[in-house]
Amino acid sequence: MARMKSNEIDEFLDGSDHKGTMILAVARPGKGPLTVPLSFRWSDGKIRFSTKPSRRHTKAFLATGRATALIHHERYESGVQVERYVMIEGPIRVVDGSSTDPDSFVQALIEPDSVIGVIYDFSDG
Repeated sequence: MARMKSNEIDEFLDGSDHKGTMILAVARPGKGPLTVPLSFRWSDGKIRFSTKPSRRHTKAFLATGRATALIHHERYESGVQVERYVMIEGPIRVVDGSSTDPDSFVQALIEPDSVIGVIYDFSDG
């Protein structure tokens, strides 16, 4: 396992290897975290995505104000399995749209206060 450098994280998140999909995890009182796959865009060092206010994950992140995103990609390089993971944690907020209309889409934003990228190279067995 090796840590990704800041420029490697940006390249990974800007690229299309992960197909623009993340797993969003949000804490819920008295329950385990709620996780959901969502499409995202990495822009200006922030995660941006769309969702509906009526969704459980949206209600959860509006209540807690924080979320964690995991972006993963696995591929073979020269016959060796290599996996890249970037974990982003920080405050989350709605930046566009109405959170009161349950059928509309809102734009949300995670402003990271923690970004960790790792590479697993399985050539060592």
